[in-house]
Amino acid sequence: MRDLGLGLRSVQVHIALALEAGLIVSHEQGGGQHWGFRDAEGRITKASGFSLAPLAERLPQWERMLNVQRQEAAEAARLRRECGFLRRQLLEMTAVGAAQAVAGAAWEELEEEAEALIAQVQGVDDPRPLAPLAGRLRLLLDQATQALRQAFPADYEDDSPYGAAALHPITTTNQISIAKAIATKAHGHAQEVGAGETGAPRRLVEVRADKPAGGESGFSRAPGVPALRGFPVTPEVLLHLVPVLRQGSRRVPTSWRDTWALASDAGAEIGISQHARLHALNLLGPQDAAVALGTVLAKHEAGLIRNPGGYLRRMLERYQEGDLHLDRTLHGLADAASPATRLAASKRAPSVMRA
Repeated sequence: MRDLGLGLRSVQVHIALALEAGLIVSHEQGGGQHWGFRDAEGRITKASGFSLAPLAERLPQWERMLNVQRQEAAEAARLRRECGFLRRQLLEMTAVGAAQAVAGAAWEELEEEAEALIAQVQGVDDPRPLAPLAGRLRLLLDQATQALRQAFPADYEDDSPYGAAALHPITTTNQISIAKAIATKAHGHAQEVGAGETGAPRRLVEVRADKPAGGESGFSRAPGVPALRGFPVTPEVLLHLVPVLRQGSRRVPTSWRDTWALASDAGAEIGISQHARLHALNLLGPQDAAVALGTVLAKHEAGLIRNPGGYLRRMLERYQEGDLHLDRTLHGLADAASPATRLAASKRAPSVMRA
């Protein structure tokens, strides 16, 4: 009674209901006292009180019901997590759309509807009402994505028009060779820059200078040397270097905006504010912002930083000062991801990666 938080009267009511439903059988022998005799092995041979035989006979039915309840609870938990993930992505996009005054969607209304839908999700353990809520959030996210896609086509130029043709699973069991993963793209950079100037910052600054103010994507980037300095990183390489990103997606993102959204969600989980993440997006653009967030995530996962939000803000300050070297950090992450480095790190204290 104490463990269940029930009073004597409540227990009596439950017993009466169980007797009426035929779930238990009474074997009273007068006086209202319950007693039982056990043999030497502890088995009850004779008793007065209640028999649980009807419950035992229906044990397979109870087990099936319990299994169904567990499956429904697991599905409800999955749908709640999905709704939370969709809400975070939608709010990120509405913030960008409102900040950039993107036409094609009522950003404030989308945000309000998302908050109203997520309020209905809280505390619901039945998957049946949760499924349409998740579906509505997906529709809102698609609407926001289409509006941003039309406003910033350069950030979605690699997307599959059907959403699946360009997708491929992340195979975490295979060690990706960083040299092989970036060789093709690096070769393209070499042809563009010219022999002996592969990835040279001077050439990359000239390429950016030819673009309209704010870049092709409309993001207001600070003038200066690019943070990546010609390092030909791809979303697949970044997810390989930052394992925590693979926990939030079963497939490699097909654009840098999707990669940034994935890194932004992971950054929210470790306490990086939405303002800091959006500031990184507006200042660096989707690619550099995703790499910067991935750097913070990797160092936080390794226990090298305690204040990820402050670390990201300092990176943005260094970018504005022209002193941010994400290429060095990526080389450090690549070294840390190699099997030889992990073997050596298991025998000594982990070394600090330079940003």
